[in-house]
Amino acid sequence: MTDEIVKSDFLAPATQVADALAAFQAKADFIRGVLREKVDFDTIPGATKPCLLKPGAEKLTSFFGLATIFENVAVVEDWTGKDHGGEIFLFYRQKCKLYRGERLMASADGSCNSWEKKYRYRSSSRRCPVCGKETIIKGKAEYGGGWICYGKKG
Repeated sequence: MTDEIVKSDFLAPATQVADALAAFQAKADFIRGVLREKVDFDTIPGATKPCLLKPGAEKLTSFFGLATIFENVAVVEDWTGKDHGGEIFLFYRQKCKLYRGERLMASADGSCNSWEKKYRYRSSSRRCPVCGKETIIKGKAEYGGGWICYGKKG
């Protein structure tokens, strides 16, 4: 590798300005006409602008004629906790690749594990939306089944 300056020829745009404007307008129309707030995009607490949610990303993927391929990059599944101090540990890293036909358009990695704050200290008990106590139980089939608040439990 050298530090020599290399003269570059004129780089022509890949499309005409009118075509670029039409594509921009089509995207804007799609966003206003198809994507729904709180379903496809929303403002995350602490952020100032809305961000795209998974359903919206799936609609945009379809709109642009893209295909997704997911692959496991790394997986750790210690269901017994044998290697993690007696506590279950699950870790997944996946790569998502976006294709248009045979051409790779983009790729990104994401990871998640069971020791993240939002998962690690979750209680498995269901909280009643009426009384606020962890008293929800599965009703017996002979009485109609479903989920009920069992006040004697709390």
